[in-house]
Amino acid sequence: LFVSCAAPPAVAEPGDTLVGTATYAKLAVEAVGAGKRPGGWPVTLVVPPPPKPAAADEAAKAEAAKEAKEAKPDEASERALEAAVRALRIQQLATLTAKIKQAR
Repeated sequence: LFVSCAAPPAVAEPGDTLVGTATYAKLAVEAVGAGKRPGGWPVTLVVPPPPKPAAADEAAKAEAAKEAKEAKPDEASERALEAAVRALRIQQLATLTAKIKQAR
């Protein structure tokens, strides 16, 4: 059985061997022979070296950075729109509050 993790722990370096145990059953104290191996199953993980970026990856990163620079004005206008909508909502709530107080 081969199981991999998305990323090794931050303290592990390439070439390190991590050793431990794993259990895959819910602990049932009231049941005799709870369906779990005593002590768990042995697990060994060898931390692989970091992947080397390919030339295509470098080009894709450069393209993404270029698109991000071009998208910045859109992000600024979205933030300005959100701020304007928020200010309008606050203004409307203030007028509604005044109308409710007058109605009482």
